[in-house]
Amino acid sequence: MKRTLSFALALLWLTPVYRQAPATRGYYRMPAIRGETIVFTAEGDLWTVGVHGGVARRLTSDVDQEGSATISPDGATLAFAARYDGPTEVYTMPLAGGVPTRRTWEATGPAPRR
Repeated sequence: MKRTLSFALALLWLTPVYRQAPATRGYYRMPAIRGETIVFTAEGDLWTVGVHGGVARRLTSDVDQEGSATISPDGATLAFAARYDGPTEVYTMPLAGGVPTRRTWEATGPAPRR
């Protein structure tokens, strides 16, 4: 009985630590740095944070994967690879956030006429 009670108390004591840990840890991949801005891939989405740290802000939230981000020389546009319509293609969007625009149609034939 004593052993069970000790185990239960230990679990209660560790529970708040366990709940906080995932918010501070992660698997951050494919970073792109330009000036004071970092864009990286985590959880299959693109995120941005300042080079000095802070709270990261999610830029994309599609169910498909985004990655391989590159920031334009002027720091205003983000280019990245995504699989929104099946095959992986190149998309761009404002670095501040917004709707991605498809830029290549290599995997599905010629670009649609606009």
